[in-house]
Amino acid sequence: MRLSPRQTLIGLALAAVIGVPSLLALYMSLGLVFAPPWPVPATSHHVTPLIADALWARAEGGTATDLNPFHPANMAQLVVCLAQAETEGPGPRRDGAQAECRRHHMPAFEAVIYVSELHMRAAGFTEPGFRKGHAKFVTTIWLARSWNKSELIQTLAERGEFGMGFRGLEPAAHGYFGRSSAEMTLPQAAMVGALIGGEGPDPWCDPAGAAAMRHRILEGMRDNNAIDESAFLAADRSELGLASPAANHPSCEG
Repeated sequence: MRLSPRQTLIGLALAAVIGVPSLLALYMSLGLVFAPPWPVPATSHHVTPLIADALWARAEGGTATDLNPFHPANMAQLVVCLAQAETEGPGPRRDGAQAECRRHHMPAFEAVIYVSELHMRAAGFTEPGFRKGHAKFVTTIWLARSWNKSELIQTLAERGEFGMGFRGLEPAAHGYFGRSSAEMTLPQAAMVGALIGGEGPDPWCDPAGAAAMRHRILEGMRDNNAIDESAFLAADRSELGLASPAANHPSCEG
């Protein structure tokens, strides 16, 4: 059993709506049998405010100043919001309404799920199944209750996958732009932030796709009031500014 972010969110919401914190506590206790030790947040990587804003936008944190701890009352509010979003019917309007529910009631929740998945893999929980699904579920709840925004962003920067085999923000900054993360410009920070998760396009082979992903992060930063309209427009129009690819970079032909 592999839980997607949507399935995990629905599961947590149902647990809250059923209104049985004691059963949830029992489920968490049982999860200790399956789960590895709780993850420890990264603390050694310095993340500039620019990078933090880009990662927070990628995480769909919205204008929240911190994570919302998992709590039945929070989840009940989320359920009501999601139910109202369902009345929009399938399509972009419903998807947008659901995303707004998550940003308002459980900001950056999918990033928390991503960190939980990284922790599962690091602990050797690589095979799909009940044990991994249960362990990831309870770890996600624990993270949402125990970590703050700074700890999440630090951990994303240090342990996240940034595409093209780059693990961690610093290798990604040097690999894509030939500079340290502290030296990255706004458009560069937005592009690297867009690539976290390791599933984005190859920017050397698909610059238009990379620019489109960067655009969404810049929009998020603007909507979060991290940058103003003029900074958004200037960054959105700028070149990608990539360094030369590594010698072992695969050919873009075909």
